Amino acid sequence: MPSWRPPRIPFPGLANPESLLGIPLLVRSELVGVLCLESEVPYRFHEEDKAAIELLGSYIALAIQNVQMYERTADAVPEPAAVDVPRQEPVNGRREIAFYESDECLLIDGEYLIRSLPAKILWKLLTIRTETGRSEFTNRELRLDKSLNLPGWKDNLESRLLLLRRRLEQKCPEDVRLVPVARGRFALELGCELTLRRV
Repeated sequence: MPSWRPPRIPFPGLANPESLLGIPLLVRSELVGVLCLESEVPYRFHEEDKAAIELLGSYIALAIQNVQMYERTADAVPEPAAVDVPRQEPVNGRREIAFYESDECLLIDGEYLIRSLPAKILWKLLTIRTETGRSEFTNRELRLDKSLNLPGWKDNLESRLLLLRRRLEQKCPEDVRLVPVARGRFALELGCELTLRRV
């Protein structure tokens, strides 16, 4: 009787590579992946290539671990069950956004919108928009903003902005939008008047 073997997963890439360089992606001695480079040229990779790829691999490993930690955190915080509710119209053309500072949680017209760092980012953007009228922002200015307490080693800001944009599209697509306008630059667009309340 033939013994069971796990299915073989082929590496993507060249059919007959002449050179192969593999780098383990490690974070604090934990293997999170492998970065493989192939070439049709024999003896293509040298020590300087290996050093450069190891440096790149360390950044990729941190990014992978950051996404895994973020997904675990997101899974650990239960969100209210999705209910099919008709869109709530603004009262007198206004909607209220409340920021519960101790919980780092945002509500729109009393309904949960988002929490944690994306909530702090949106509150910061809305506050600046209300106080100055400015509607365009950059990723760089958010990274430099000490009040947001972004992690110093790897903030994964783009993923958080993407999560925030998707959440706004689900909850209030016509009233509050984050719209990319250029690389590292986005606009905050409002479809109605907002009342901001810090709790």
